[in-house]
Amino acid sequence: MKLINIMVIIPSLAGGGAEKVILNFFENINTRHFSATLVTQNKIGPLKHNIHPSKIIDLDYKKFRYALPKLLLVIKNKQPDIILSTFPHITLSLLFFKKFIYKNTIIISREPNMVEPSLNNSPFSMLFKFLYKVYMPRANKIIVTSTAMKKDLIARGIKKENLSLIYNPVNSKNIRNLKKVIRQPGKGLRFIFAGRLVYQKGLDRILPIIRDIDNC
Repeated sequence: MKLINIMVIIPSLAGGGAEKVILNFFENINTRHFSATLVTQNKIGPLKHNIHPSKIIDLDYKKFRYALPKLLLVIKNKQPDIILSTFPHITLSLLFFKKFIYKNTIIISREPNMVEPSLNNSPFSMLFKFLYKVYMPRANKIIVTSTAMKKDLIARGIKKENLSLIYNPVNSKNIRNLKKVIRQPGKGLRFIFAGRLVYQKGLDRILPIIRDIDNC
């Protein structure tokens, strides 16, 4: 049986949640059905992985605009059946060039954040909003991580059948194997937040909710 050739693209090995999700996915791809290649803009970052070097293509550029020509050449040479991207600036570039270089390739986009705050806080915000409106509906499939994100994209004109809700995975085994666990003494429930202290994470919404929970 012919293996399905899938290419997964990330900017780097930075310790962000999106990169962790993609690396976790890549390490668990069923090799009986898929032949997978990981493409990185660069290998900068602390994330560790168990991916064989032969499966990684490092474009070795700090900025994506310089890496893009090399990325398009890699795609042209590899001719993947599927491309998975999880950062909008990469996905939009892939969708723009698709009909010129790899029109038969399926492009799957994974949205890492809620769209509105993400676009508002991006460089060249107005340009990205225009490109998102025009090109993102052309993705073959878009992975969302929450029902709120799904509703937002439907409101933006994305067809419901092109959306797949897949929650972020948690590697419970690695978490339980942590060598050092710090527990704060005291009564009541304990909540842990892991992430950046930025508006799009929604801490402003969860704090009032916690205040109204008994034993907190």
